[in-house]
Amino acid sequence: TITTKLFYIRPMSPVPIHRGDLNGNGVSADVDDLDPMGRASTGDINSDSWFDLNDNGVQADAGDLVLIKPAAEGK
Repeated sequence: TITTKLFYIRPMSPVPIHRGDLNGNGVSADVDDLDPMGRASTGDINSDSWFDLNDNGVQADAGDLVLIKPAAEGK
């Protein structure tokens, strides 16, 4: 059986990358980071330590989704 998996490659950025900045635009947990977090949580794309917002060692889990949504809304 052959399966494929999408890889999300963060673009190179001249600014430091912060945890939660999943699209590499220099802003941590903004609206544009919601889609990569959601896709990583379902296994559609690979994740790395930047997806572990609650620092529990599990990348893009339910706790990380709970944290990114209000942060992206500015709460």
